[in-house]
Amino acid sequence: MDDTRQLVRDIRTRIEAIDLPREKIAPLLGVTYSWLCKFMQGKDHSPRLNTIQKVLDGLSRIERKPPRSSRSELRAS
Repeated sequence: MDDTRQLVRDIRTRIEAIDLPREKIAPLLGVTYSWLCKFMQGKDHSPRLNTIQKVLDGLSRIERKPPRSSRSELRAS
């Protein structure tokens, strides 16, 4: 159970680090805005495994993308 709680805390920390509003983050993670808000507020105490997997997959995709400024700098070179 402690591992699950730590995983949820880690996911929340990763989501908080994304420099986008939650309305834009939710579809990138494959969840609804409503679900994301509840999850971030700690109101969803037992998210389903498949939902957590979708969120982790989405986080991996988001975190792999270079920041917009880096992309425009690359085009300018």
